[in-house]
Order: sequence, then C-alpha cells, then structure tokens
Amino acid sequence: MNASKGGKGSEGSKGSKGRRVEGWRALLQKLLDENNHYYKVNGRSRRTVSHSTRDKRAMVLFHCFQTMRDELGYRIENPSNLKPKHVEALVKYWEQDGLSSSTIQTRMSFLRAFSDWIGKPGMITASVNYVANPKSAKRNYAADRDKGWEANGIDIRSKILEIAVSDPYVGMQLKVASIFGLRRKEAVMFAPGKADDGAYLLVDQGTKGGLKRSVKIDTPEKRAVIDEAKAFVWAHGGGESGRMSRPGRTLKQNLAKFSNTMSKHGITLRQAGTTAHGLRHQFACDRLAEQGVVAPVRGGQPDQVNREDRAVAYRKVSEELGHSRESVIAAYAGRFIRRKRATDDK
Repeated sequence: MNASKGGKGSEGSKGSKGRRVEGWRALLQKLLDENNHYYKVNGRSRRTVSHSTRDKRAMVLFHCFQTMRDELGYRIENPSNLKPKHVEALVKYWEQDGLSSSTIQTRMSFLRAFSDWIGKPGMITASVNYVANPKSAKRNYAADRDKGWEANGIDIRSKILEIAVSDPYVGMQLKVASIFGLRRKEAVMFAPGKADDGAYLLVDQGTKGGLKRSVKIDTPEKRAVIDEAKAFVWAHGGGESGRMSRPGRTLKQNLAKFSNTMSKHGITLRQAGTTAHGLRHQFACDRLAEQGVVAPVRGGQPDQVNREDRAVAYRKVSEELGHSRESVIAAYAGRFIRRKRATDDK
C-alpha cells in the first residue's frame, strides 16, 4: 500500500529554507517499505508475512494515524513519535465507536509490530489496559460448538463426491483437505507429487505465515488419497510436480472458484451451519479422538485423561494443523471448563 496525496503539510512541501519536508504519510510509507514484509518471533527472529497481511497492516496503520489527526487532534508529523497516550486515546475511540473485540485486537497487534519498527518494543501493553470495559478487548477464540461437517448433518464422503461431479478440481481439493486438515489455499496450491515424502506429507504451499509442516501418512486411506491426487494431476496435464488447481487460471481465480462451488452446493454458514473450513474442525476433533481425547465441543470432560497426556495430544494435532501453540486447539475443539465441586446442603 502506498501513501496517498495529502493536503497542507503533505509530502513534497518545502520548509522556510526551501528544504524538502517529508510529510507523515511519506515517513510512514518508508517504515512500511523497510519493515512490513516480516514480523518478529520471540522478539528476535524474523518471519516473512503474506502479501494480504502486509496490505492489511499498511491499511490499518494509515487509518490509525489519519484517525488520530482527524478525530483525536494528534497531528503527529513523524509516525516514529507515537507515544502510549496516542495509543490509549485511539483504543478508547474505537471502543466508543463500537468496534468488536477481534477488530481491536487485530489493530493492536499491528501497532505492536509498528512500535518494534520505531525502536519502542514493549511500549504497547495488553489491549485490556486501554479500555473502559475489559470485555471490549477480550477476544474469545474457543469454539462453542462442533463446526465439523458431520456434526452439522453433512455426509463428508457423499458431499465431496457430489461436488466432484460438478467440479473435479474442487472435489479433489476437498478430498485431500478433509483427510490432512488443509486450509483452502493450501488445498488449491497443493502439489501431491512434490508433497509426498513417503511416510510424511510436506505442506509448504499456501501456508499461513509461510510456515511449513509435515503430516504423517499413517493409514492406508491417506496413502490412497495421495496416490489418487497424483494420478488426478497427471491425468489433467500437471505432470509429476503439478498442482491440483485448474490450469490457465490465477490463484485468485482458483480460490474464487473454490468458494463459489461451496456456495453452489450449500456449504455456507447460513445454509449448513459450517463452511469448507469445517473440514479442519472435523480433522482436529477426529485426530484428538484417535488419541483418546474427546473434544469439549463433542461433550468431552476435563478429567477423561490426565493433563500431561492431553497436552501431548494437543501439541501433536496443533502441529499437524500448522500452528505453533497448543492453545490454538481451543478454536477447533473448544475449551474444557471444570465444574465446581458440589457441596452438601446443611
């Protein structure tokens, strides 16, 4: 995202001595150009971010500084001069404007990244410290119901076969996604010939944040699906290293075709109570069940297994889904709630 033209005091204006003065937009754009392609992990190492994240982060940051100027009276000429008081005023403005907790959290994460860029790491604390009502900044990631296809009355095998009749590409993408827990973009960009490493499936295309992962090919069914996917790509002219996306179309067009096909076959939140992403929910809960852990959204109780065994199961499934934190499993499987011990009436 590039800085747009400004008015008084904008890019290209000159000071009293004729020296060219950069406006806040140009300075912010310069910081974006230098830093927006990565984010820090554990405060040190860098990891490349997707183009969509870069665009969204740029848009949010420009919006933040514009809001501070237009609505809050903070005419910050150099974005590097951002201070805690500016952030506090901004968050309170969002809260009063009725923004959702998830939106506030996302914007705050972008501002934290920005504070690192300007040499002020740790300047921005937890979102809850800036709002009047803590609930305004508390984001609940945990699933409150089973969003898997089966729980919503969808026979996975028959529905995928139905979809494959109208669009063989999307049908094949769904078949692989369902058994390996792939995201939509990962399935569309999936190249089975390259991904098949014998005992493992290497997922490295279309992943979130560019994170690569390996998923075990540990059942005859998984092996059969991989072999079918390779045969499909070969039969459609993709060769040994081809992808399962429709040739002659861009990635954007293939993703749109996938989504439109889901809608055509009634796999939407409004029509079915779930989406194509529900296959990842199905995968997560099924994989936990295979390790003796019934997901909370399926009625599982916290005392069904000990905490250590549950942590091992969560970590394993989290890695198979392409996440680095065990806690993210709550977004798919729900969160265990311990009941208070009942006391005898006196």
